[in-house]
Amino acid sequence: MPKIKVLKVTDLSTLKIIEIYVKKIISMLNLREGIIILLDFTNFQPTFSLQSTLSSLENNEFQKIKKQLRRDQYLITRYIIKKVVESLYDIPIPKIRIVRKDNKLLIITDKGTLDNFFLSTSYSYNYAVIFLGKRFKVGVDMEKIKP
Repeated sequence: MPKIKVLKVTDLSTLKIIEIYVKKIISMLNLREGIIILLDFTNFQPTFSLQSTLSSLENNEFQKIKKQLRRDQYLITRYIIKKVVESLYDIPIPKIRIVRKDNKLLIITDKGTLDNFFLSTSYSYNYAVIFLGKRFKVGVDMEKIKP
């Protein structure tokens, strides 16, 4: 049975705080085979922009998103994933692209696809979730249940 940890992130107010969470994610991922990060956007008020961290392909996908909350979720989940990859594999963010192919998210760098690092994301209401896995494929889906 793989070792997986869940981390809930409730404060996304500044890049500095997000960077602290990224360090925690990396240390947790080094001890485990996977981590699920639950991001709570309930009180999120953006004070920074991350659009410059997107590749042109990601930016095209981003431009199709209409709702501001979903746009914020897209940017922050991608940023966190890229910061983790940058730290673990020593690849600068501008050289990291997250692309969807055959209904899967892949991380592509200038050296090719990261075959031993898997990810999945899901968005629902005020929440986003990221599932990162080492050595095994992962999948996550989240939805708000309405009574």
